[in-house]
Amino acid sequence: MIRPLKDTDYMVTKRLFQNTFCLSEDQYFPEIWINRNIKATLGVWEQGTLIGAAIVADGKLEYIFIDETQQSQGFGTQLLHAVLNICPNIHLNPVDDPVICQWYERNGFRLSQEMETPWGIRRCYVRHSHYLRIK
Repeated sequence: MIRPLKDTDYMVTKRLFQNTFCLSEDQYFPEIWINRNIKATLGVWEQGTLIGAAIVADGKLEYIFIDETQQSQGFGTQLLHAVLNICPNIHLNPVDDPVICQWYERNGFRLSQEMETPWGIRRCYVRHSHYLRIK
């Protein structure tokens, strides 16, 4: 079941977030949660347990994550499409993992910008419901 995440889901979402991302990302969670788009920030639940979440703020998909034990079963794609039904025009935080980049591209996102950082190439993606001309 996919549904919007409520204020009462804060702790369970934060725990899953902490289990998914490196410790340095933890500092961003409280602010992103407060500024989230309440209609488009969704969780995916399996047998009453939160197994994934997508946090949207300011027209940006800030985070999307699925419990490691539940990955590669289509939950992430279902969650992403549920978000896109609510926010068809959305962009992403920079991405640097080639596998994740390919997943976004398979789901209708297009590369909008590449930037070189001290940590490597970061790619920014967008998805629009209308035609875009991208060089």
